[in-house]
Amino acid sequence: MNFFIEIEDLKVDTIIGVFDEERLKPQTILISIKCQLDLDHNQDLDNIENVTSYSDIKKEIVTFVSASQYKTLEKLITELKKQLDNQFPIKIEKLEINKIEIAKKYNAKKVSVSI
Repeated sequence: MNFFIEIEDLKVDTIIGVFDEERLKPQTILISIKCQLDLDHNQDLDNIENVTSYSDIKKEIVTFVSASQYKTLEKLITELKKQLDNQFPIKIEKLEINKIEIAKKYNAKKVSVSI
């Protein structure tokens, strides 16, 4: 049986940006993920050992992204997807990173990259 996990607009501080002024201090970005997992409905789905913990996914995203120092969102999102694919038995349907400070600067709702 297919289940979906969604985490929307998770705030993470990281060093990201091409320009020197962007790299002086961490900026807050928003990360959203929708992933699918296939679970055997005959298992005890009330036992955390039989499911993928959204808490573990959230922790992995925060740990990985906060330690990263990429210049582009494209590189960050590619490496984050690889990390999540290696750590969890999930199929990522959508992964998005929104650079909220740049969105404000551009007077836009969001400036993001997604895969």
